[in-house]
Amino acid sequence: MRDLRYFGVIGFEVGLIFAKLKNFILYNRLSDIKYLTKRFENAHNYSLNISKPKSLNEKLQWLKLNDKRQLLVQHADKLAVRDYVRNQFGEDYLIPLFKVFNSYKEIRTENLPDEPFIIKTTHDSGNFHILKDKFQANWNIIKADMHWSLRRNYYWIDREWQYGEIQPKIIVEKLLQDEGKIPNDYKFNCFNGKVEFIYVSVDREGINKRNIYSRDWEPLLFTWAKKYKNHKELRGPEIEPPLNFERMIEIAEKVAENYDYVRVDLYNINGHIYFGEITHCHGGGFDQIQPEDWDFRLGEKLKIGTR
Repeated sequence: MRDLRYFGVIGFEVGLIFAKLKNFILYNRLSDIKYLTKRFENAHNYSLNISKPKSLNEKLQWLKLNDKRQLLVQHADKLAVRDYVRNQFGEDYLIPLFKVFNSYKEIRTENLPDEPFIIKTTHDSGNFHILKDKFQANWNIIKADMHWSLRRNYYWIDREWQYGEIQPKIIVEKLLQDEGKIPNDYKFNCFNGKVEFIYVSVDREGINKRNIYSRDWEPLLFTWAKKYKNHKELRGPEIEPPLNFERMIEIAEKVAENYDYVRVDLYNINGHIYFGEITHCHGGGFDQIQPEDWDFRLGEKLKIGTR
């Protein structure tokens, strides 16, 4: 029914009603703990033990239920977090911001830059469009997607409470490119203030692989992805650490001072570091770690309830 949003105002509203009704029947009527337990069992090969969590994914569920500090709202907000980065690290680490819109109706080609950009909302995940030429874009689809996102409360997806507290907006940022391609995305997973491992999205427009490294850039042979992914095919050829890698660790660990667990996403183009986003729960805690024993090995290292 989601495709109805692309068929005018009436189609959009009908599609939204169906989506909300489906979500209520399947998910929204459940309490947080019941929803997380049910979804966890569908995502993993073991049941959730929220009272005595042992694995990394279990502990992420515990943090979702127990860490309710207002700091999480600012850091999850893709617009508000820019002030935090600016104050802590400086303007040079921010991806240039072109526009902020309160409504999809404000989006017009004459309001948008003549260079490549990305358009997305501030309060959810995965709903974005990359535009290298604004005149070649299907703006009916893009506006419908932005409108849909603005009307959606992302809290209900993974039950991360902070996303329900963010004021939804649309932002337009410069599209970072490295030799004409989207640069590697370095996701620094931090435990108790220290970088534990780096999950790298490699060459998204080419081989599109996911490599994981220790803080010393030793390959770690586990994967962390959705249940339906072919985990054996996720890892690509090994890559070298980026220029100024130690500075990237410093930045990630400065952010991580505030958290038991946090993921800090950074880009690096010829040594110039850019801030991506702060994520408090990789994959909502529903992505599988394979081999599974890594889930529990990593869980042993993460101490929760310390912040």
